Amino acid sequence: MGSLFDLLAAQRRFVYLVVALLSAGGIYAALRLPSAIYPELAFPRILVVAEGSSLGARQMLFTITRPIEEAVSIVPGVTRVRSRTIRGATEISITFSDNTDMTYALQQVQARVSQVRTVLPNELDIEIERMTPSLFPIVSYNLEGGDPATLYDIARYQLKPLISRVPGVGRVDVQGSDVREVEVVAMTIWRTPSGKRPASPPLEGFHRTTSST
Repeated sequence: MGSLFDLLAAQRRFVYLVVALLSAGGIYAALRLPSAIYPELAFPRILVVAEGSSLGARQMLFTITRPIEEAVSIVPGVTRVRSRTIRGATEISITFSDNTDMTYALQQVQARVSQVRTVLPNELDIEIERMTPSLFPIVSYNLEGGDPATLYDIARYQLKPLISRVPGVGRVDVQGSDVREVEVVAMTIWRTPSGKRPASPPLEGFHRTTSST
C-alpha cells in the first residue's frame, strides 16, 4: 500500500493531468448533451387503447380485448402482451425485443388490428401509438366511495367541465364506473268509455290504451 502511495506521489503531475482531462471532457459532454422536458427515448412498446363501448368489463374482455390480443401477439418481435380492461374501455400494451424496428412494428400492429376491426363494435374508437415520454403527459384522478353511478355523474358533470377550462388541457376523459341508465316500461292502462280509469281490473265495457311511464 505504501509503494502505491509513493508511486502516485512521484507521478503527481501525471495524476493532475489525467484529472484535468477527465474534468474537461465531462464539462464538454454536459454542454453538448440534448435536453428536453420529454426526451425522445426509444421504448420498444406500443399501446392500443379501445374505448367508446357500453359493454361491461367481462364482455369487453371477451368481445374486444381477446381478439386484439390474439391479432397482435403474432407480430414479429413481440415478447409480451398485457392488457387492462374496464367498463367501456381496454388498454393493451405490446412489448417488443430491444433490436426491433419500432416504426415497422407500429405498421404491423396497425395492420393486424385493422384485420379484426370488422368483428368489433362499430362505435369503438381505437388508438394505436408508440410509447414515448411525450405521448402521455396526463394527470389521473380517482373517485372512490359511494354509489358508482353517482361517482360517474360527479366526474362527468362537475369535475370534467372544471378541468377542461384549465389552460393547456387538451382532452378530459371519464372512464370506469357505472353510467346512470333510465328504463322506460310500457304498460297498459284500462279506461272506461268516458275516459276514466277504474280502480279495479276491468270486466266488460272498457277499452285499453297504451302509455309510457
